[in-house]
Amino acid sequence: MHPLGINFRKRGQFDFRKITNDEYVFYEWLVLCQWMYQKDGKYWCRSIRSASEDLGISSAKLRSIQKKFRKLGLVTKLGGLNNSTRYFVSRQFITAIADNYIFEKARMTYVERVTNFLEGKTFRNSPRKGLNRNITEEDKVIRGPKLMG
Repeated sequence: MHPLGINFRKRGQFDFRKITNDEYVFYEWLVLCQWMYQKDGKYWCRSIRSASEDLGISSAKLRSIQKKFRKLGLVTKLGGLNNSTRYFVSRQFITAIADNYIFEKARMTYVERVTNFLEGKTFRNSPRKGLNRNITEEDKVIRGPKLMG
């Protein structure tokens, strides 16, 4: 399982009495885009309109989430092509998200896994190492037979 794939187990680490679904989706999107577009520690860009369309969150709501996240350490710069916002997801921001929105028992491992992911370290080196080796017969049946060809 990918460390940042949106799934129920991972969502269970977040305290949804403190974070909304829109904030959660925007946060996950920020981390994934940081990893996809800028692995070398630089900013990456996206217009509010494009982000709003990608995420299904209104532009006004997205601006208020950005404002809230900037207070937590999300680094942004306005301007550029198509009135884009430049983003940088730092370890400080990830730690602030964990401190504010993740249940205490999951905080340390979460921050470590996300920062390792952003730094390009393989998530297979996590405590769940070897998980894929334990494929059961049931898994093989679900995947189905190999097609001819």
